[in-house]
Amino acid sequence: MKNPFLTFVLAIALLVSVSTIGLAQETDRTHPDTDSSLPALGTEARIVVLTGCLDRGPGADEYTLYVGADLWELTSSGVDLSTHLDQTVIVTAVATNDTRGPLKVIDLRIETPSCNSW
Repeated sequence: MKNPFLTFVLAIALLVSVSTIGLAQETDRTHPDTDSSLPALGTEARIVVLTGCLDRGPGADEYTLYVGADLWELTSSGVDLSTHLDQTVIVTAVATNDTRGPLKVIDLRIETPSCNSW
């Protein structure tokens, strides 16, 4: 080694940059601006976005989203799904991998005012 001081400075710079990257990772999932109506996401939960025709489901406050040949059961406590029946909608929902229960809708946008529009 021709210059041990330069090697020492390079090693310190590398150590500091790696430490900074580790500290930059978000560890607290709660934030004062977080909407408390959104469900808490566990490690087994994922967000899905689906577009389809909304219809009544098998039970009270349950709905069905027809996406091509597939159908998805939906529920929601924060989005009024009943006002969007027979509309083509885009839903953002929480799906859990541990059960085959209904998706929990957290957002809904109208794609077309009628399922027969397309």
